[in-house]
Formats: sequence, structure tokens, C-alpha cells
Amino acid sequence: MGRKLGKSYTAFNIKVHPHPTQQIYVDLFETAFELNKQISIGRNISAKINRLWPINDEKPLEGLIGEIAKFNDIDAHAWFNIETGKAAEEDELEEIKIPRDLKPNGKTFYFVFLPKHHILVTETWDKDGSFSPKMQEKFLKLLFSSELILEKFTAVDITIFPDTSTVNHILTSPTLKKLELFIERPNPHDFEEFEQDILKELEEQNAKVFEKKLVAQDKHYLKPNNFTKKQIQVAAHNGKVVYTDVDPETNMLNKDKSTSETPFIDRDKYDPDKTSALDFIKVKAIEIVKILKSRS
Repeated sequence: MGRKLGKSYTAFNIKVHPHPTQQIYVDLFETAFELNKQISIGRNISAKINRLWPINDEKPLEGLIGEIAKFNDIDAHAWFNIETGKAAEEDELEEIKIPRDLKPNGKTFYFVFLPKHHILVTETWDKDGSFSPKMQEKFLKLLFSSELILEKFTAVDITIFPDTSTVNHILTSPTLKKLELFIERPNPHDFEEFEQDILKELEEQNAKVFEKKLVAQDKHYLKPNNFTKKQIQVAAHNGKVVYTDVDPETNMLNKDKSTSETPFIDRDKYDPDKTSALDFIKVKAIEIVKILKSRS
């Protein structure tokens, strides 16, 4: 048996409003790909959707596969001469001949998008490089908020799924002092009627975000009821939960912790002699969706 290779993955909840059918999610990704748009995500790093194709050519709703390319985007005018210790002169810059379509430090990361669940699963790390969940979140939010996208799809919300242990901690913590829930419009096809009721309430009032704040009485801890616990789960997948509780071991206050600070990460290994990274992410995407769709 050969040496196994490590991979890490994260996941995003992609929501389009309004969306008459699930086909709109296929259209969204195809439109984003056709834009061929390079997105600057800071620190001279840019990214773009490099490739996109359906898992099943005849049934694109079964899933899309693609690549995100990440690379350095160098300012061709900001060169420095380390011998002279000064900014490069004009005649020195004229000697630099780098084609505009060549970018250094490039690496591609596979993704799988499942339109029926509107969940995007992406690679974040392997031995050759990384693309952090927070940096990917920035890329997706900038890409899907571009003018041409919003002209066609009106509103696209991106939520990075939080670590499942963080959500479980909030649901079971006996020392909660404060809870703040921020719920963006959930997808009406999700889970159960509870999300549909929240969406209906928001839509009827032309509201984009639902917020709820609970603060414990002095010398007491919060005891979230079942209704609030459901709202916590919805907020974790469609916005964020900010909480404060007391560490029972140190008695220290964990103040204003957020589910957005601890993104979902799935680490695994595969045998390259038996499968490819592309086939492996197809399997992992199904596993990850099952994990994210299960609830306490």
C-alpha cells in the first residue's frame, strides 16, 4: 500500500433569493464561471473559477464539479532593486517581460456544488498548498456580489458552515450568559417547516436578517428552550451565533465567541494508487452534506 495523502475540506451554504426552482443554483455557478472574473482577495492574492462541469451531463442538478485557481497578482510597477536599495527605475522596468496571462504561485483547488442542497464543498489544504476557509469565503462573497451576478439573481447569501462541535457546545452549555442570533433568509426547501416559517416572517416584512438577543439574569445562566435551540441551529447555518459563557474549569468568561470564527473543517486521507483527488472529493462531498444536514 502506498503512502496516503492528506486533504482538508470546508463547506458553504449558498442561498439565492428569490429562487423559483433549484435550477437557479446551476445557473448561478454557470454564470459565475462564464464571467471569467478574477477576484482580488488581499495581500496580492487573487482567485477565479478555473473550470466547471456537471457530474452527470444529462442531470446537472445532481452536482457540479470545478476548480478554483488561487495565485499571486503582482503589481508590475512596484518593483524594488535589492542591490541599489531603491525602487526600480523606468529603464529597469522595461526589461521585465512577464505575459499578463501568467501568474506566479498558482494552485488549483477542487470543489463540488450540490444544487439540491445548495451546499458547496471545497478543498482547503494539501501538501502542496492551502486556501483558507475565511479567504474562500471572501472570494465567494465578492464573486457573487458582482454587478452582473446581482442583475440576474437579485440576492446571493454566503454562509460558511461552522464547526459542528461549536454548535453542540452552544446547545449544551450550562453556563450561557448571553446569546445573539443573526439569521439571514434560509432556503425554503431546507429541513422542516421551522425554516419556512422564519423565511415567511422575513419576507412578509421585507426583512433581510432576523436578530434575537438573550441576556441572563444576574447570578443566573440562560436555559434555552427547544424553540430557541432550533433558532440556534438555523442561525449557525444561515448567519451566525454569538455567545458568551463561563468556562466551568477556569471560571473565566468566554466573551462574544462566534460560530463564524470556527469554520467547519473535515480532514481525511486517500490512497493515490486507488483513487484520485477528484474522485475523492466527490465521495467526501456526500459525506459532508450528510453531516451538515443532521441535527441534534
